[in-house]
Amino acid sequence: LELRPKEKQQTFHLLEILSRLRYPSPVSEVFWMFGFCTCRTIFQTERLAGIYAVILYGLNDQPKAFEALWNALKNNKLHELFHRFGYGDYQSNIPELQHFFSTSMEHRPTVWRLIQFLRDIDNLNPSNALAEDYGFALCRNHQEVGKLKDIYSKLLGITGPSALHDAC
Repeated sequence: LELRPKEKQQTFHLLEILSRLRYPSPVSEVFWMFGFCTCRTIFQTERLAGIYAVILYGLNDQPKAFEALWNALKNNKLHELFHRFGYGDYQSNIPELQHFFSTSMEHRPTVWRLIQFLRDIDNLNPSNALAEDYGFALCRNHQEVGKLKDIYSKLLGITGPSALHDAC
């Protein structure tokens, strides 16, 4: 099923994932678009998936909920949608998510794509933006890419994404 615009398509993918009682894999664009890249723990990931499930399945009018979610994604208003559904306290559980939501998709720092790349364990092919912003362009082979991924994973264990982005 091909839907337009892309936000509608990705919301449909999220709906498919949640219907299987799962959360998005880092290989999925849904992982980035809906902010799962901001989750540091499985608890946070499950919490975020649960919020989206309530939004999509909690209303008697699921088509209306689907439309509200994809429009909020498209218009950079997921933060407002969370508040409308009574999840305004999400930032206490997932602190980085509010900053992520408050930045339009076109202007989000590449550190979130870096986190997605790091969690996609089998992927050793960084995007051009990651190659430039985080030094992957200097890697001569996949082994070096893997080592650099390990270094960034360790750094993110001791510092926050914003601090890492600012440093690079």
